[in-house]
Amino acid sequence: MDQAAAGTKAADTDADLKLYGLDQPTRVIVVTQKGAGAKTLQLGGPVGGSDGKRVYARVPDRPGGFELRGARTAALVKERAALGAEQERGTV
Repeated sequence: MDQAAAGTKAADTDADLKLYGLDQPTRVIVVTQKGAGAKTLQLGGPVGGSDGKRVYARVPDRPGGFELRGARTAALVKERAALGAEQERGTV
């Protein structure tokens, strides 16, 4: 994942995933592209002092983890029902 899109590297290969809330991710997002297979993104706990605007994340088949930040982070961590309602209204 591009570092500008992903944010700051947060964990090295041998890091304890529990420290980042990634031992039991709060959300797992799987994107499937036609002819390209599936890609998985795991979301962990919030980054300290970010008020939930940044979360720890990792791609399971890559070493380490990173901080996911930016405008889309809030949409990724919303409950599915709330996100669906916003999509129906066209606000996402």
